[in-house]
Amino acid sequence: MKYWKIKVGNGMCGCDDKWLMEQNDEPTMWDIMDYYIYAAGYAGQENDISDYVDEEEYWENYETDIMENTSYEEITKEEFIKLRDEEGWEVR
Repeated sequence: MKYWKIKVGNGMCGCDDKWLMEQNDEPTMWDIMDYYIYAAGYAGQENDISDYVDEEEYWENYETDIMENTSYEEITKEEFIKLRDEEGWEVR
């Protein structure tokens, strides 16, 4: 088993999220998006969508923003336990 520390944002203030994962393989962007709480959008998104020609263009740009604000790293089991138990990181 491998242990991962995930940090995700969409470039907007207040839309940052972090968690831990346990899985054998390196997480893919799809693995991460399954757990990111703002993957489907954020409060007030309809205010920004008018800047785009169509909804498809908006979501493509939104996903790009998320990819640009995502980082993850493999960590040791000891660090995983410390972040989970002492710092309160959620395991997803």
